[in-house]
Amino acid sequence: MNREEVIELFEKDIPSSGARMQGDDTFDGLSILSKYTDGLVLCAAEHDRIYSIDIDEALEGGITDEELIKLRGFGFMVEDGEYFSSFV
Repeated sequence: MNREEVIELFEKDIPSSGARMQGDDTFDGLSILSKYTDGLVLCAAEHDRIYSIDIDEALEGGITDEELIKLRGFGFMVEDGEYFSSFV
């Protein structure tokens, strides 16, 4: 997947299956992203939102399509077409 495809995936409406994710979605998403950075995985926070690593950093690190789909399911977003974010 390339940068544009990631952005497109995260802009899609995903219909609810009626199933709820188990556990802490934000923690689980950050755990995925932490594998693809040598630096901070939690880069910033503001009010009820956190900001994580850049899309390119995750892609260069080898993030899989399946992991990107999981992140989307965990409620992560692409902020400003550059980096991953999530409400907490």
